[in-house]
Amino acid sequence: MTLLLERPLILVILSALAYAAAKIAMKLTSQAASVPLIGLVALLLGAAVLAEILALRRLALGVTYVMILALESLAVLGVAWLLGDGVSPRQLAGGAFVLLGTLVLST
Repeated sequence: MTLLLERPLILVILSALAYAAAKIAMKLTSQAASVPLIGLVALLLGAAVLAEILALRRLALGVTYVMILALESLAVLGVAWLLGDGVSPRQLAGGAFVLLGTLVLST
Protein backbone atom coordinates (compact mmCIF):
# COMPACT_ATOMS: atom_id res chain seq x y z
CA MET A 1 0.00 0.00 0.00
CA THR A 2 2.84 2.38 0.83
CA LEU A 3 4.37 1.84 -2.60
CA LEU A 4 1.10 2.78 -4.27
CA LEU A 5 0.88 6.00 -2.30
CA GLU A 6 4.38 6.96 -3.43
CA ARG A 7 3.40 6.87 -7.10
CA PRO A 8 2.25 10.32 -8.21
CA LEU A 9 0.02 9.05 -11.03
CA ILE A 10 -1.88 6.79 -8.62
CA LEU A 11 -2.31 9.75 -6.26
CA VAL A 12 -3.59 11.96 -9.10
CA ILE A 13 -6.12 9.30 -10.08
CA LEU A 14 -7.23 8.81 -6.46
CA SER A 15 -7.59 12.56 -6.01
CA ALA A 16 -9.62 12.97 -9.20
CA LEU A 17 -11.92 10.08 -8.33
CA ALA A 18 -12.45 11.40 -4.81
CA TYR A 19 -13.26 14.89 -6.17
CA ALA A 20 -15.68 13.33 -8.69
CA ALA A 21 -17.33 11.22 -5.98
CA ALA A 22 -17.67 14.36 -3.85
CA LYS A 23 -19.40 16.11 -6.75
CA ILE A 24 -21.85 13.23 -7.09
CA ALA A 25 -22.48 13.27 -3.33
CA MET A 26 -23.06 17.05 -3.57
CA LYS A 27 -25.66 16.43 -6.28
CA LEU A 28 -27.41 13.90 -4.04
CA THR A 29 -27.22 16.34 -1.13
CA SER A 30 -28.80 19.07 -3.24
CA GLN A 31 -31.86 16.87 -3.69
CA ALA A 32 -32.17 15.62 -0.10
CA ALA A 33 -29.75 17.23 2.36
CA SER A 34 -28.82 15.15 5.37
CA VAL A 35 -26.00 15.13 7.89
CA PRO A 36 -24.60 11.79 6.64
CA LEU A 37 -24.46 13.05 3.04
CA ILE A 38 -22.77 16.28 4.10
CA GLY A 39 -20.30 14.19 6.12
CA LEU A 40 -19.64 12.03 3.06
CA VAL A 41 -18.93 15.14 0.96
CA ALA A 42 -16.49 16.39 3.61
CA LEU A 43 -14.77 13.00 3.86
CA LEU A 44 -14.38 12.69 0.09
CA LEU A 45 -13.06 16.24 -0.27
CA GLY A 46 -10.57 15.59 2.53
CA ALA A 47 -9.35 12.41 0.82
CA ALA A 48 -9.04 14.24 -2.50
CA VAL A 49 -7.04 17.07 -0.96
CA LEU A 50 -4.72 14.68 0.88
CA ALA A 51 -4.00 12.67 -2.28
CA GLU A 52 -3.38 15.89 -4.22
CA ILE A 53 -0.97 17.20 -1.57
CA LEU A 54 0.99 13.95 -1.67
CA ALA A 55 1.08 14.06 -5.49
CA LEU A 56 2.40 17.62 -5.38
CA ARG A 57 5.50 16.35 -3.56
CA ARG A 58 6.62 14.82 -6.87
CA LEU A 59 4.74 16.68 -9.61
CA ALA A 60 4.56 20.30 -10.71
CA LEU A 61 1.46 22.24 -9.65
CA GLY A 62 0.27 23.04 -13.18
CA VAL A 63 0.54 19.48 -14.43
CA THR A 64 -1.07 18.04 -11.29
CA TYR A 65 -3.98 20.46 -11.40
CA VAL A 66 -4.76 19.90 -15.07
CA MET A 67 -4.45 16.11 -14.80
CA ILE A 68 -6.83 16.03 -11.83
CA LEU A 69 -9.24 18.38 -13.57
CA ALA A 70 -9.24 16.26 -16.73
CA LEU A 71 -9.77 12.97 -14.91
CA GLU A 72 -12.41 14.43 -12.61
CA SER A 73 -14.26 15.94 -15.58
CA LEU A 74 -14.26 12.61 -17.41
CA ALA A 75 -15.53 10.78 -14.33
CA VAL A 76 -18.33 13.28 -13.66
CA LEU A 77 -19.38 13.43 -17.31
CA GLY A 78 -19.35 9.62 -17.45
CA VAL A 79 -21.56 9.32 -14.38
CA ALA A 80 -23.87 12.06 -15.69
CA TRP A 81 -24.21 10.15 -18.96
CA LEU A 82 -24.86 6.84 -17.13
CA LEU A 83 -27.54 8.50 -14.99
CA GLY A 84 -29.16 10.05 -18.05
CA ASP A 85 -28.40 13.54 -16.77
CA GLY A 86 -27.64 14.68 -20.30
CA VAL A 87 -24.26 15.72 -21.63
CA SER A 88 -24.37 18.39 -24.32
CA PRO A 89 -22.00 18.61 -27.28
CA ARG A 90 -20.64 21.80 -25.72
CA GLN A 91 -19.75 19.93 -22.52
CA LEU A 92 -18.10 17.15 -24.51
CA ALA A 93 -16.07 19.73 -26.46
CA GLY A 94 -15.00 21.36 -23.19
CA GLY A 95 -13.89 18.00 -21.85
CA ALA A 96 -11.92 17.37 -25.04
CA PHE A 97 -10.14 20.71 -24.65
CA VAL A 98 -9.21 19.88 -21.05
CA LEU A 99 -7.79 16.54 -22.19
CA LEU A 100 -5.89 18.20 -25.00
CA GLY A 101 -4.44 20.68 -22.50
CA THR A 102 -3.38 17.79 -20.28
CA LEU A 103 -1.57 16.16 -23.18
CA VAL A 104 0.20 19.41 -24.08
CA LEU A 105 1.33 19.94 -20.48
CA SER A 106 2.55 16.39 -20.03
CA THR A 107 4.85 16.42 -23.08
